[in-house]
Amino acid sequence: MGLILTILIIFFVHDIANILCENLEFYDIKKVSNILAILSMVVMLSTVIGVNQGVLERNGNFIPGQIFSFVFSFSIIISIIFLYKNFDIYSMAIGVSGGFLVQAVYLTYKGRKYIKWQEINFFFICKYFTLVKNSLGIFVIVGVAEICYVCDMLIAANVPNSNVSTLYYAQVA
Repeated sequence: MGLILTILIIFFVHDIANILCENLEFYDIKKVSNILAILSMVVMLSTVIGVNQGVLERNGNFIPGQIFSFVFSFSIIISIIFLYKNFDIYSMAIGVSGGFLVQAVYLTYKGRKYIKWQEINFFFICKYFTLVKNSLGIFVIVGVAEICYVCDMLIAANVPNSNVSTLYYAQVA
């Protein structure tokens, strides 16, 4: 699922940037498109991280998933320090993607002994599609919630600064 979302984000990256940044100039929208393209792999990597972290925690190994907040922050800082001169604002996106990549590789390495790889048979594929079909309602609900969040951000971006806190308190109350 993460791979499918990553491909969709890459395919529609310019449209997504235009929706998110309708009031910006073309040059800025191009920057946002490039940053979204760099960050698109984070969706796939977070799926890998979630699965491996769940497997590790299921087996009582909680530490590997928790120590990586430091490594993640460190990768962003190092990326900005060493890549900013050549990649400008993109250095931060590269650091975020790099941090997710390092975490995904590490957790996959640590979780490999708990995951048994086996041949996929037709019966398993049918059960998988049944699971996906039964989960479509959940995917729609989560998608609508994310769309509502994006709409909230678009509305908040177009109101005066003093009204943003009013919108926030109205949402919390």
